Amino acid sequence: MTVNPSQSPPTPKPRRWWTTPSIVVATLFGGMILGAALTTPETAEVAAEPQPTATVEVPVPDEANAEWERNLENQEAALDDRETGLDDREAELAQRAADLDQLAADLQAREEAIVGEEQKAIEDTIGGDGTYIVSDDISPGTYRAQGSGDSCYWARLSGLSGELGDIITNYIGSANTTVEIGASDEAFETNGCGDWIKQ
Repeated sequence: MTVNPSQSPPTPKPRRWWTTPSIVVATLFGGMILGAALTTPETAEVAAEPQPTATVEVPVPDEANAEWERNLENQEAALDDRETGLDDREAELAQRAADLDQLAADLQAREEAIVGEEQKAIEDTIGGDGTYIVSDDISPGTYRAQGSGDSCYWARLSGLSGELGDIITNYIGSANTTVEIGASDEAFETNGCGDWIKQ
């Protein structure tokens, strides 16, 4: 390479200071120190305190209030209907209990009547062959034989010695017969006549 002596060497360009990395780092570090110095404890406490929150009351629309009132009225009406139903049910149960009491009373009266009729039927029946004491085993009155055939024998007795003199009156023949037993008779004897029913 040939150098022309008449030409001067090129002048180097000056460095720009803001592009130097060390200067940029120093500037940033200095800014951080300055910011820390300016932040006092009082400033930090104030910044840390919570800010009060504002409560905003949203008014309930009239339509929502009306709907709520309608629901409340419907619930009250349903409760009234339920109470009415319970009252009706209670009245029905009370009536049913009264009906059952009346039925029980009727059944008791009917049972007593049946027992009375059965007892009367027993007292008014001479049950087949045997000798019956008047006023103890049988009551005085007119009786009709319920048997069949021609071998019916009965006798009204004034005593129980077994002698012929104890016979007040007697009968032998068809079972289609009737006898009147007196209150003064001592006993009544029957054989082959079947049961006797008081007339």
